[in-house]
This record gives sequence, C-alpha cells and structure tokens, in this order.
Amino acid sequence: MAKAEKYRYSFKTLEGQTCTVRFEFEGFVGLSTTLVGADQPFTLGEFNTDENIFKPIRAQLATMNIIGSESGVTTDDFMMDNDDDVIVYFDFGSWTNYWMGYLTQDDFQETWIDTNHILTLRATEGLGLLKETKLGNNGAELIGTFTPFQLLEYAMQGAVQNFVDYRIFSNLFHVSMNDGNTYTGFDQCKIDAKTFQIDVLEYDDSYTAIEKLNIAWNQTIYMYRGKWVIFRIEELYCPTTDNIRGFRSNSSTRTLINTRYDVNIG
Repeated sequence: MAKAEKYRYSFKTLEGQTCTVRFEFEGFVGLSTTLVGADQPFTLGEFNTDENIFKPIRAQLATMNIIGSESGVTTDDFMMDNDDDVIVYFDFGSWTNYWMGYLTQDDFQETWIDTNHILTLRATEGLGLLKETKLGNNGAELIGTFTPFQLLEYAMQGAVQNFVDYRIFSNLFHVSMNDGNTYTGFDQCKIDAKTFQIDVLEYDDSYTAIEKLNIAWNQTIYMYRGKWVIFRIEELYCPTTDNIRGFRSNSSTRTLINTRYDVNIG
C-alpha cells in the first residue's frame, strides 16, 4: 500500500529559517493533521560517540518533541506493525526532504511537564535494520562477480532511500582504470559475492558487508539533503587544491562536482 501524510508540524530556527517535519503512514487515507512542536522540536545527530573520522557508516538519529496534549496525539497514534511503516521527512527552508528516515517503533517517550504532555519520537535512516538481513538481492543469493558499488547497492536494500540520485567522492584508481572526471574506481573492479560468504548459503548481514566495503576503500556513507553520499576520507587531505572532486549521478546521468566546502565552527 502507498504512504500518505498523516501528521506535520513546523517551526523556525534561531536564524528565522522555516522547518517542517512530515509523517507519512503506510495505508493512511485522509487529511493531514497539524501538530504542535515542543522545545527542541527536531534535532538531528550522528551515531558516532567515539568521534571516529574514519567511521564507515555515518548513520543519523532524528529526535522530535511534540506537545501531545495540545496536538491530541499519544504514542499509540504512531505505533505500527513494521519498522518501515512510517517515514519522517524533514524540510529545511527551501530544501525539501533535507533528511528522511523511518520512525523507530521501539523508542517512544511520553513526559508530563505541568499540564503539558510531551511526546518524544525518534527516526533513523534504517541502516541499523540492515543487520537483520543477509547480503543478497531482496532475499535471492548473489552469484558471480559484482563491482563494489553494486554490492553496496544490494546491501542498502531496505534503507529509507535508494540510489537513483546520489553523490560519490572516491578517487582511488588502479593504473588500468579510467580516472577522468565523473569516474570512480569504486565501480571499475569486480568482487566475487562469495567474499562475503560465511557458510553454505550463509552470508554476512548487509550492515557488515557495507562496513567491509567502506573500510577497504577507507570511505564512509551518509545522507545529505535527502541523498546518499559516498565519501573517501583521503579526499579531505588533497595537498594540491582546496577543491574536492566527485560527481552526482541522477538517473544514471553523471555531473562533475569540483568545488570547495567550508565549515563554520562556533
């Protein structure tokens, strides 16, 4: 069944930027209800307590606070049968779907402060759910050789976003490869699927397969502006230019990215 928006709420940042959080429920039919955000209505953080810059998977956690007593909702209104039944979308100003994730079904919290009933919800990109599935093609065994990127695509089946539109910054090439603009070595070599075989018809779980692939290439994967980004860490240490080179692939059409990224701290 298709998903449709059941709830939404908006708030402004300290800089005056309008943000909107939307909840799409599996099989919902009807009009969307506007909720009331509480203090810290939406917080996005990374699962990286050890601050490891070389972490192969940079999953993120969204925490949402809603005034349930004013919105007329409780945790029961968000409980569903499956982990992927509710998708949360976060719009940041003009950036629609800046982030998206599955509403976690085992991490709700209700708090009473005076007369206000605060409901805390959390969502992730679904990367942790990949630990529950074995590497394969929607359950079918992978037979033969595949590029590392193809194997990563298979392993990411079940995450909240696909690879129709994505970015890659990974410029590690063998001398036999094409190292021109909009190329990456990550899809110019082959790996036998049995590399991830543990026993007869038994393979690594998808999360572990992604970790092994990214560790081997010293790269990481994360979501930015609602799209997956594959980033090789050495790209940050290029001594000859301040620009970082990669490409965007949108429906198999690649566009060069050669730009500088600055971070404001403080």
